[in-house]
Amino acid sequence: MSDSSATKPALPRRADIVKLIAQLRDDQTPEVRAEVANRLVVLAAKEEHPRAKSALLQRASGLVRDQDPGRSSLLLRESFRLHPRFETGQILESLSAQEPASARMGRRGLLLDAIALVAPPDRGLEAKIQAAQAHIEVGHGARAQSILDSIDTSDSSQSETISELRQIAEVQIQSRQDSLEQIRAEIAEAKSEDRANALQAYAEILLLGDGPLAEIAEALQQALEGGADVNAIAPVWAEVARALGEPKGLARALAASLDCAQPDHERLRTADELANRPYIDRDQPAVAQRALQVLRESLPDDLSIEVRLVDLQTQDASEAEGRLHELMTNATNTSEAEAEVAAALALARRYSARQASAEAQQLMERVRAIEPNNAEALSYFEAQYRANDDSRRLLMILSQQLHSAAGDARLNIATEIATLTAEDASQPERVEEAWQRVLRISPLCAQAFDQLCVMLKEQQRWQDLADLIEARVAAAKRESEHQIVADSLTALIELDGQGDIEHTKDKLLTMWRG
Repeated sequence: MSDSSATKPALPRRADIVKLIAQLRDDQTPEVRAEVANRLVVLAAKEEHPRAKSALLQRASGLVRDQDPGRSSLLLRESFRLHPRFETGQILESLSAQEPASARMGRRGLLLDAIALVAPPDRGLEAKIQAAQAHIEVGHGARAQSILDSIDTSDSSQSETISELRQIAEVQIQSRQDSLEQIRAEIAEAKSEDRANALQAYAEILLLGDGPLAEIAEALQQALEGGADVNAIAPVWAEVARALGEPKGLARALAASLDCAQPDHERLRTADELANRPYIDRDQPAVAQRALQVLRESLPDDLSIEVRLVDLQTQDASEAEGRLHELMTNATNTSEAEAEVAAALALARRYSARQASAEAQQLMERVRAIEPNNAEALSYFEAQYRANDDSRRLLMILSQQLHSAAGDARLNIATEIATLTAEDASQPERVEEAWQRVLRISPLCAQAFDQLCVMLKEQQRWQDLADLIEARVAAAKRESEHQIVADSLTALIELDGQGDIEHTKDKLLTMWRG
């Protein structure tokens, strides 16, 4: 890499990025362009405004377009997603046209659909026709027909083209249906040696239309199991499984793709993705073992990989525990915390399985000393404290789990924390804060609202109670929960005479009428 400021540590300010981009006038080496692109991506990650983030990613995409078209396309795709612009979409379409995967599952046609939606008025008709043509090119007659139906037929300048495309789409729809029926019959009657090819053909035809992804994935898996070419099937199966969003199916597809002829770095990337999928060792041990073996070929000294393989492969319990203890000691001596944690967890699971609870607890405590928020260790102690009815320690564990929880799990944990906190009536301020936290997570949580109402009424904090109801009305209106709004207004009216809340009542009534 050339001697320039682009080789210095990352600079966080926009002004520094601007200087680096300006420097490209003097230093156009691929290394410098890639370095500036990396910093633009970092800056985009910190940017909150979608349009600004999109612009940064688009600039980064342009910098690496020549040396890394795949990454350029990914960056531009994210830029277009954040802020769909017609010009950005056209650049993305030209890049995607060079990718073989763009033809699968109608990706190019769907991209052109999106571009047509943001096309300026004078380009809208042209963009829709282009999208319909793209669907027809890959046999998606039904999608093409849907696009053509959305075109304003009062514009006669392209009526002949539209009519021709519509006829082709109708032929494709009927032809596809006939082909599917024929292949279904062939699959039913096929001998074992021909069944794989018939299933592959069936999946390919489904991919050309709007076939259900689950059915496509099943056909591809069966074709591969029947002896179809892994190089032809596995990558497509992985794409379909990823789009389907079924974790175990995707893991099986990725494992199959490890046997494909592909560059070493792509094979390693697939193995790494597989090995790092949540609970893969527990739920799909054979798949995990396959991925870890590939990784060990390139990383023979990695203790974390060795720990997991020993845990998965070793049949003799005594031998496995001895080897895991040895690896844990090695990891401790070489300060490899990740491997030490992996070995301790593997041993703790084995001890728990044979009711050696004291040894298991000691190992879990060792894990928490290294990784205080380790999810498996926290779950272990949560179960233990529940069994022992130890509310104080359980509260500590739940508070740690709350930091990494999301969705319904976060709400449930916060609610339980508030419930446990309320058992100690000597600290009402802590109880109030716990229920307020539940409302911050779920503003319309009835349990939290009711508990806070009781507390505020007992303390005769009428204005705070009115503020609480006001906040509930605002949240309910945002969610169009009109019954909650009405009930809240009724509750507020019942406060009449309890403190100076006339201003709040007037405000709420205005909100309700609005």
